[in-house]
Amino acid sequence: MGGIYTDVTDQARALEDKAVAAEELHALWERSGLAIVTLDLRGRVQRVSGGVAELLGGDRASLEGTRAIGHLRGDARTVRRAWADLVAGKASRRTCSVVCGTASGESKVLRADLAVVRRQGAPDRVSAVLTSLSVGFDAPARVSPVQLRVLSLMAAGRSNGAIATDLGLSRQALDYHLRRLRGALDAESRPALVARAYTLGILDTGVWPPRAAVPACQG
Repeated sequence: MGGIYTDVTDQARALEDKAVAAEELHALWERSGLAIVTLDLRGRVQRVSGGVAELLGGDRASLEGTRAIGHLRGDARTVRRAWADLVAGKASRRTCSVVCGTASGESKVLRADLAVVRRQGAPDRVSAVLTSLSVGFDAPARVSPVQLRVLSLMAAGRSNGAIATDLGLSRQALDYHLRRLRGALDAESRPALVARAYTLGILDTGVWPPRAAVPACQG
C-alpha cells in the first residue's frame, strides 16, 4: 500500500506541475504582450502571439500559415545564416536584426531572438521573440541621391569633413542631410546609421567600396 500511495502522490504532483507549466506558457503567450512566433523548420509561421499582431498590424489569421521570408524586406542574409545554424543543430540560440513589413505597408526594424525547440534531441521548430527597434517607416523613399552618397562614404570610413569636401557641401548642408538620415533611419550615431543602412538593404552588402543597393528618391 505504501508503494501505491507513493506512486499516486508522484503522479498527482507531476500532473499539477504540468498544469502550472501550461498556465505559465499561456500567460507568456496571451497576457504578457510579448511578440512571440513559432515557425516550422521550413520557415512557415505556425503560431503567433497577440503581441505580434499588435506589433505588425493585421490579425493572427493573416500571419499564421505564411512563410516568414515573405514578411522580410531588405537584405536577409544575416537572418538566413542564423536560421541555417539553428535548423542544422549547430546553435541553440541566435539574435539578429530584421526588417519586417507591416499590415499598413510600412517597415519596422526588429530584433529577433531565435531559439531552437528540440524533440528527442533534434531540432523540431524555432521560436522567436520580436522586439521593435524603430517606428514604422519607408526608408528608401526618404533617402535622396545626396544622402545615399553620404551613407556610402560614411560606410567607407570617411570623416564628415572629407564627405563634405567630396560632395561639395558646406558643413551646414552636410549636417542637414545627417539630421534627415537620422530621422529617416531612426539612428542617432554614425555607426548606427551605417548598420541600419545595411540592415535595410539600402547599401549593398556584397561590394566594396560601399555603394547603394536601392534607387534613391528624387527631391
